[in-house]
Amino acid sequence: MFERHSVVGKDSSMRISEIVRQGAKWDKAEQIARRKTSDGKTVIFWEDGSVTSGMGGVPHGTSGVVPKPIQNWLMGDVELYDWDELPKVIQFARKLYKTKPSAIPGDYRAYVSKGLGKM
Repeated sequence: MFERHSVVGKDSSMRISEIVRQGAKWDKAEQIARRKTSDGKTVIFWEDGSVTSGMGGVPHGTSGVVPKPIQNWLMGDVELYDWDELPKVIQFARKLYKTKPSAIPGDYRAYVSKGLGKM
């Protein structure tokens, strides 16, 4: 079983360096899915909402943690995007989630595609 350490009880938008400085408690998180992007990069989804590369990195410019509805959608659609597109994909998905928390996967797909200029 693959495991990695995750932060417990901290705001998911915080950067890892901020969390470490604040002396966060750490707990183990389990991998729930492993997928490939359209450019062949491995993406791992963790039970705490984290999204990482196969080497443990997070998409550039993101905290690497997304709300569960976004993570659930992204697990099904990550192969539509390159690794370098994921920060923008996550940014657009977060905007939709804030305005429409009940969005379904098709809503995310349409909103993100429109934002990326793919529609």
